[in-house]
Amino acid sequence: DPLDDESEVLVASDTEAADARRDVAKLLDTLPDRQRRPIVHVKLEGLSVAETATLTGLPEAAVKAGAHRGLKALAARIRSGS
Repeated sequence: DPLDDESEVLVASDTEAADARRDVAKLLDTLPDRQRRPIVHVKLEGLSVAETATLTGLPEAAVKAGAHRGLKALAARIRSGS
């Protein structure tokens, strides 16, 4: 039955997506707020740098630097496997 096959694929996709969200959240939790918040707001929620600066009270330059440094730190953690 083709519908059963599709529902199994969708369940697997939902599980994988939930696992990925959990993994990303765990990685983000390892970062200081000044790096984590810009990544969450700009990269994940799609806010602009200006909107994030207003929301967080950080200068725009700090939002940009925090996101850049945070992503760099996350990449290093992923590469090292920790």
